[in-house]
Amino acid sequence: MAVELTVETVKTYERIARKYHSIHKNPQEIAWLLDRFLKMVKGKKVLDIGCGNGRDTKYMSEKGFDVTGIDLSSNMLKIAEKFAPKAKFYRMDMRKIGFKDKSFDGLWALSSFMHIPKSQAYQTLEEFRRVLKDDGIMLVSVPEGKGEKFVKKESYEGGKKFFAFYRVGEFKSLLEKAGFEVCEIVKNGAKDKVWINFLCRKTYCQHITY
Repeated sequence: MAVELTVETVKTYERIARKYHSIHKNPQEIAWLLDRFLKMVKGKKVLDIGCGNGRDTKYMSEKGFDVTGIDLSSNMLKIAEKFAPKAKFYRMDMRKIGFKDKSFDGLWALSSFMHIPKSQAYQTLEEFRRVLKDDGIMLVSVPEGKGEKFVKKESYEGGKKFFAFYRVGEFKSLLEKAGFEVCEIVKNGAKDKVWINFLCRKTYCQHITY
């Protein structure tokens, strides 16, 4: 079932890639958060998880960081490769990241983790933790709300996307269980769509469930 949810979401991004890029290509709308994140990162290697059209990847690479972007949409990646030529891009699932342990100083997951079913959220965060260096910094954002569901909009051109919504305490507990210390929580967006941005640090201990 989780695979089907992902497939439908990726199909929609494949369909709307060009339109998405025309709307979301100016990094200045999120520059304040990017700068906040980059200031905390010790080192230069950053992984942009669910990079989409490469908007944020481009911003970070132009700031002098060694940025790698991963996404499951081939059409998005084609755009990203042209839009952010200083970065590297790979078609890759965030639930199974094809890089060695402790490969990155920072992980940036803006508006991407929300497409992971809650049943796979913890194991996905474990994978994030695996590729992040000790004391590495992570930014992950999720939409505020309850439950999970498919959403249809006119802008999706007949497609649909799967979304998982979270309360602050719910996602904070999940992060801590997966071995992250939450350093800062920042909200942004409008009343009908509030984003919760968690700036975290990888800790040396992890709550193990048996």
